[in-house]
Amino acid sequence: MWFDAELTLRTVPEARELNQSVGEVVGLAQCDMAESMARAMRGEWAVATRLLGEARRTFEAVGASAELLPIDVVEVLQLTARGQDGQALAITVRLAETAGAEEAFLPVWAAVTALWTGQPELHDFTRIRWLDLPETTRERWIQPLHRLRAGGGS
Repeated sequence: MWFDAELTLRTVPEARELNQSVGEVVGLAQCDMAESMARAMRGEWAVATRLLGEARRTFEAVGASAELLPIDVVEVLQLTARGQDGQALAITVRLAETAGAEEAFLPVWAAVTALWTGQPELHDFTRIRWLDLPETTRERWIQPLHRLRAGGGS
């Protein structure tokens, strides 16, 4: 969902059907979140916003952990791409404050959203044990913002 809108849109219907067939509610919300990102990359903001809202409502209804369903992360990316920096920063600050706390957001998401909002001091990217070097990871995670801005951002 972060890198290929068209592949995501081709994959989501089958994933949605499989999750529906086994009653996997979190999986259905993940489908909404993935489709939201794909629609945003295509500039379909109304649909993207609606799908992200549906994913958030499902997430809240079942109480899934934030690491399974990073709605706030997707929201920060979409807000930043649309130039709604104040709203994106408010969420990012909250994520940075709760990163690593019990039952809270994963530190990686705090670092990534701080990167997207241009506030790296909120969470030190280099303190996370990335699979790649921090600079390589930083470059990989800035790409979805560039793609979103190119395809449908403000």
